[in-house]
Amino acid sequence: MQADAVILQDITIIFALSTSLVLVFHRFKLPPVVGFLLAGIIAGPHGLALVKSSHEVEILAEIGVVLLLFTIGVEFSFEQLLKIKRLVLLGGVLQVGLTAVLSTVAAHLLFGLELEPSIFLGLIAALSSTVIVIKSLQDKGLVDTPHGRASLGILIFQDLAIVPMILLVPALAGAGRGLLETVAIPIFKGAAIVALVVVSARVLVPKILFSVVRIRSREAFILTVILIGLSIALLTSGAGLSLALGAFLAGLIISESEYGHQTLGNVVPFRDVFSSFFFVSVGMLVNLGFLVEHIGMVLVVTVAIVVLKGSIASIAILVLGYPLRSAVSTGLALTQIGEFSFILAQLGLGSGLLNHETYQVILGVAIFTMAATPFLIDAGIGLGNWLHRRDWVPLRLKAGQIEAKSAPQLNDHLLVIGYGFTGQSLVRAAEAVDIPYLVIDMNPETTKQLVKAGKPALFGDAANKEILDHTGARKARVAVVAINDAAATRRIVEVLRQFSPSIYIMARTPYVTEMSPLAELGANMVIPQEFETSVEIFSRVLNQYLVPRDRILALAAEQRNEGYKLFRDAPMPKAGAVSNGGARRLTLPVELPDTEILTLTVAPGCALEGRTLGEIELRQEYGVSVLALIRERKAIPNPESATRLRSGDRTVIMGRHSSIARAAHLWKESPSPIG
Repeated sequence: MQADAVILQDITIIFALSTSLVLVFHRFKLPPVVGFLLAGIIAGPHGLALVKSSHEVEILAEIGVVLLLFTIGVEFSFEQLLKIKRLVLLGGVLQVGLTAVLSTVAAHLLFGLELEPSIFLGLIAALSSTVIVIKSLQDKGLVDTPHGRASLGILIFQDLAIVPMILLVPALAGAGRGLLETVAIPIFKGAAIVALVVVSARVLVPKILFSVVRIRSREAFILTVILIGLSIALLTSGAGLSLALGAFLAGLIISESEYGHQTLGNVVPFRDVFSSFFFVSVGMLVNLGFLVEHIGMVLVVTVAIVVLKGSIASIAILVLGYPLRSAVSTGLALTQIGEFSFILAQLGLGSGLLNHETYQVILGVAIFTMAATPFLIDAGIGLGNWLHRRDWVPLRLKAGQIEAKSAPQLNDHLLVIGYGFTGQSLVRAAEAVDIPYLVIDMNPETTKQLVKAGKPALFGDAANKEILDHTGARKARVAVVAINDAAATRRIVEVLRQFSPSIYIMARTPYVTEMSPLAELGANMVIPQEFETSVEIFSRVLNQYLVPRDRILALAAEQRNEGYKLFRDAPMPKAGAVSNGGARRLTLPVELPDTEILTLTVAPGCALEGRTLGEIELRQEYGVSVLALIRERKAIPNPESATRLRSGDRTVIMGRHSSIARAAHLWKESPSPIG
């Protein structure tokens, strides 16, 4: 068989094995990377020896490494980094630094290795898998949770730390050479390359890409981007540095231009294909016989790595002021040996820092820890919740940094739990109509900025009764749970209902399926994003077809009438009838089915202006009753039929959802709930 046909046959075998194993692993919720590694083990020389062109596969793997670091550079954004700078810098330094130091000490003292190989093993152990962790968090919908953001911040630092680690390999390998040759020269070369990157990012590359974009050729754009990446990679390689470092710097150059997102979209498919060859090539290096023979040692090291990395990452997050639950979840998410550890390990093997036996142990530990990652993430959440419920765990560990003095003395206020987009919108609305509010958020940077801006905010976990006590939750009228963590939302609703039986709880959730569980836990109203999005979409579509506005409102009301039927038909909560001081608080969505109270403002020139309530006949024509009138900050309860409406009057009305939707056009404004 001809040489090119052999290579094609080997690639076909790799693709067939990889695809089959990834599909099987997906059913067991295992990451695809483990499938690629296993494909390499099976097809490699220590397995069934199906692949003959191992050298060519290694070349494809090198391209995968270049593209992997190139896309990391493109995805790197100084603006995004600044938003989580404390997590990236302090959290990342603590996690990487402590893990590297303790692993170095363990390798040097327990295993008797020389100092340089011990340091190198410490660097390898410090890195986790960005690909596997982020993918697992995305699959579980946990990226926007506190521990999801904490994991992302530390992973960003690790991705950046790989660059100086690569630079450090020649210095560690050449300990017998002079300091100038091992340290000073690589640093000087690195500084020169960085200077070139800065000039290119600001001047040269934007002009080149602009010239290419002007001709509107997708092929030319892709080729130019790849040319820039390979050129910078070859430049760093020629300067005695690594191809991977050059690829990262090339990506960083392009990320500073306005073409970063377009570049990423075009390069990612190539990266995914070639990076799979990298993992397959690593798997081909695994000696299955060695792994089976030394399985006991590999498992012991695996457990030690999981415990060590999990503990150190948890401590780093605790130092940043996050609660124990988030710290434990973050720690167990970052316990694996990452893909960049493979890159370092290969460099160490080639430079003599590692022998083949140690390299095989690293590969075995990496495979086991990667495969365990999705399960460890679930275990971290479960363990964190279990610790959170234990009475013997100190409050400061449960709730983070509590600052009771930052919570003002409020009454009849609004609790905003979570300061994301929904929380920010709620705060703006509350400020516009002078509703007192208090924000509770798990991000210490967010609450610090809010307090600095003079806004009432408290850092802490709203699932803690002690935190709720600081917020005056028993005196609050409404609490809105607006966080992205479904499990945390359920806990907060449950604890909040137990703590304050009378408070009106609204919860936001991504999914309709969460409505019933949250209602059972005590939520008065659950707003599912996918449901409200569907209502908004069909409303805008009908508007494009010139369907009358009142008809659109009526259809939307019918949809919501059906969607929120759960809350209208729900029985009265056992503890929900008594409010502060023993007075009964009416909760209409529970007690009066299909009925709501709204406030509408009489707009200038609308159908109601200048007419009396008797002339309008709202009750007879639409089935809507006017309960009160608010005029010039004075309330007029039960207004008489002779009362004439003026522009600016706020009318408090009650009726069925469909009735109010039909009557809303009289005010020329969309109805807005008052509670």
